[in-house]
Amino acid sequence: MATTVAHALCGIDCLLAAHALRGGAVMPKAAALAFFALLGNAPDLDMLVGYFISGDHLAYHSRASHAPATLLVLAALLAWPHWRFLALWPGYFQRFAVIVCALLSHTLLDFLTGPQRGLHSSFGAPLLWPLSDVRVSAPFSLLIGPHHDTLDRFIGWRNVWAVASELLLFAPLTWLLWRQARGARNTIEGFK
Repeated sequence: MATTVAHALCGIDCLLAAHALRGGAVMPKAAALAFFALLGNAPDLDMLVGYFISGDHLAYHSRASHAPATLLVLAALLAWPHWRFLALWPGYFQRFAVIVCALLSHTLLDFLTGPQRGLHSSFGAPLLWPLSDVRVSAPFSLLIGPHHDTLDRFIGWRNVWAVASELLLFAPLTWLLWRQARGARNTIEGFK
């Protein structure tokens, strides 16, 4: 499981990429950026559910809430209202596509996260749920998984390194997408 930082940046990256592809007429507002950062982390809200139901935050973690089937249904529901900060995408299917990209980025990152980087099997993700509860693993790990089972391990150096390495990987991508979205907007304004 990747950290909250990577999930948030990937959610924002989905918004910025869609924005750049759309022509970047108006840069995304802070509300849209926050919403997509939340979407990137939404599957991990199962830890709150587990904590309130059983007292164990990992009781339901990384199961059905991380499955593509569940996230497609959630995206379909979230795309239904006309969010003011998603006014650039007036059509339902356009909003659905951007939202599902952000939600599925969570599962993709978790699929590529393992105990150590390199040619080591990842922890996997429930890609086939509800047909199977088996976690499908990648043959390699791009990210290292943070520890979140105890408070001591949560604030440990491994997690500091996990966040720092994710920032080194994803912050440049976010910056490039931001520049591309701004560049698309400036190009459009130059033709007016």
